[in-house]
Amino acid sequence: MAEPFNAPPRSADSEGSVVPQTWLQVLVILAAIVPGFVYQISRRRVAGPGPDEAAVSIRVLRAIASSAVFGCAYGILLGPEISDLLTRPEDVAANPRGVSAAALVLVLGVPWLAARLNFYVTTATWWTGTQDWLVERLRLRRQWDPTPSAWDFAFGRQGPCWIRLLTAEGRWVGGYFGYESFASSHPDGHDIFIETGHAMSEDGRFTDEVSAPGGVFVRCDDIRMIEYLPDRTPESGASSESEGD
Repeated sequence: MAEPFNAPPRSADSEGSVVPQTWLQVLVILAAIVPGFVYQISRRRVAGPGPDEAAVSIRVLRAIASSAVFGCAYGILLGPEISDLLTRPEDVAANPRGVSAAALVLVLGVPWLAARLNFYVTTATWWTGTQDWLVERLRLRRQWDPTPSAWDFAFGRQGPCWIRLLTAEGRWVGGYFGYESFASSHPDGHDIFIETGHAMSEDGRFTDEVSAPGGVFVRCDDIRMIEYLPDRTPESGASSESEGD
């Protein structure tokens, strides 16, 4: 049956459209999508980009999967409250501040903190030690290590120490690699910032002379070898190392 000539045009956002019509629908969509992206952003801020996250599609899929996990967790823990939100929106409208605060916590706060907590727990010494103990105790096969290179593996597990590097020209460079030092990671090139540089002899011994109190930057594209030496204070470490070598 044809529509009357003077009938109002149908809106693109009318019944059957996927465009959200109310604030409640917008809130549900945000709660179902945004947490995963917040989680991924927060995780990358502390853990850095993963070696398998170069493609944008991979990051998007992981964010969607993370949102699904948060959605299921919220459904288990807050099922009745969510049901009231969906079936009686008029009651919720009476407390917009409370709903907004809850949405802010669930959509942004919880995913942000969950990513930080996951990183700090899974990288803690007691966690990795427990994993190693279980693998040895139960004689399990070790899982694949996603670390992209030996460079990332070495510096990822290295605490404060003395470090010395042998260049392609046969020169030694080194100093104290402490908490103010820095080593690049995947996918950036290999370079190091050593917070306190020490003069070194031709055979690689540390001397008492502090050659770079403000630190030294080393590009490691042509470095032949890096040695990590036991942690000591810079004052006693240099002399002890010289005597010990």
